[in-house]
Amino acid sequence: MGTLHGNIWYHLGMAYYLQNDLPNVYRAYSNRIVREKYDDNLVSGGHWLYMIIRRMEQEDQAIEAIQGVHSNMDIIENHSYYKMCLFYRGLMEELELHPIEANSSSDDVLDYRLVNWHLNHNQDTVRAKQYVEQLFENGNKYFFAYIVTESDGNRLFGT
Repeated sequence: MGTLHGNIWYHLGMAYYLQNDLPNVYRAYSNRIVREKYDDNLVSGGHWLYMIIRRMEQEDQAIEAIQGVHSNMDIIENHSYYKMCLFYRGLMEELELHPIEANSSSDDVLDYRLVNWHLNHNQDTVRAKQYVEQLFENGNKYFFAYIVTESDGNRLFGT
């Protein structure tokens, strides 16, 4: 669903994210090519912007990043991003997020996003650490969500 240019910005943002360089992550994901062309881009870019802005403790701006997300979008491949944006907007409950198939890459992605949710929305380090441990126990160490969780886990919990 993306372009080479958009994918470069997306992965550059990921590299900055692993370094916890929030201003540069924000710059990469604010690029309109990453966010606006398709609904899939809107939810993936919106999700990352929401998480980053929440980390920067700017709640009102975080909500603005996902304002265009609604329950009737044409999502082709970014279903887990879509679910999380709906969750952030209060249109989906935490228990509804996990897919039926167990131990999928979607589980890893959702677990990581819930780590962030509990850390940056609820300031609940206990619940966040439960998701970190769950991902380390059941996750695929070659998926990006696992790698990012390792980075954040080491930085936040010394795991």
